[in-house]
Amino acid sequence: MTKLSAIVRYEVLMAWRRRSLPILWILLFAGVVGFALLIADVNRQTPAVENALQQNTAANVPEWAQGIDVLLATHTIALVQIMIAGMVFYVIGVTLMSGETIPLDRQLKVRELLDTLPISRAQYLGGKLLSGWGGLVLGMVLVGIVAALALRLVIGVYDLRIFSALWVAMLLPITFLAAAFSILLCSAAGSRRAAVLIGLVLMPVVMVFVTLAVPSFAGIGALIEPIYAVGILLMPGDEANAEIVNRISNTLLVYGLALAVTWGVAWWYARRRETR
Repeated sequence: MTKLSAIVRYEVLMAWRRRSLPILWILLFAGVVGFALLIADVNRQTPAVENALQQNTAANVPEWAQGIDVLLATHTIALVQIMIAGMVFYVIGVTLMSGETIPLDRQLKVRELLDTLPISRAQYLGGKLLSGWGGLVLGMVLVGIVAALALRLVIGVYDLRIFSALWVAMLLPITFLAAAFSILLCSAAGSRRAAVLIGLVLMPVVMVFVTLAVPSFAGIGALIEPIYAVGILLMPGDEANAEIVNRISNTLLVYGLALAVTWGVAWWYARRRETR
C-alpha cells in the first residue's frame, strides 16, 4: 500500500508540473460555463416545461407538478443540457491527455529506474490509474465549486441539489472509464506523441460509452424531484424513476466490465513485455 500511494503522489505531482492536470481542469470549466453562455437564454420555456405548466394549471394537477417553481425548474432543466455538453467536451480532453502517463516514464528513462525497485505490474498500473483518477476527482471538486457560482451568474437560479447530483453522475463514471482506457491502453506507446495517436483511435470507442451515459445519468435529478424527468423525455412518476435506476445500473455494469477487460489487456501486455 505504501508503494502504491507513493506512485499516486508522485504521478499527481508530475501531472501538475507538466500542466496536463490544470489544463484538464480548465477544459472542464470552459466546457460547462462556455456552453452555458451559448444558451444563456434559458428563460425561454422548453416544450416539456410548457406541458408541465399546463398540467399545473389544470383541474387534476398531478402530484409531481404541485408547487413547481417555474423559473427554477426551467433553469435546472437547461442545466441538464449544459452538463451533457460539458461532459462530452471534458471526456475528449481526458482521453487525449491522460494517455501520456505511462509512455512518459519510458520516454524520459524513468521506467528503467522503476524496474530496479520491487514494484509489481499490478502496483505500477494501479498506481498510474489511481493517480489519474485522483487528479480528476480533485479537479471535479475545485472546478465544481467555481462552476456552481459561475452558472448562478450565467443562467440564474437553479436547483443546487440537481447540479451536485449531475456533477457527480455525469462526470465521474465516464471520465474514470475514459481515463482508464487512455492510461492503460496507451501503456504500449513509447512516447507522448504515440500516446496521443492512440487516444485519437480510442475516441470513437469512448464516444460509444458517452452515448450510454447521457440517457442514464442525465435523469438522476428526477430521483430528487420528479419534474426533472422531462429533461430526458420521460413522464415524471414512479415508472420514470424505475426506468432511470435501471438505466444507471445497466450502464455501470457495462462500464465495470469494460474496465475489467481493459485492465486485463494492459496487465497481459505488461507481463508479455517483461518476458521478452
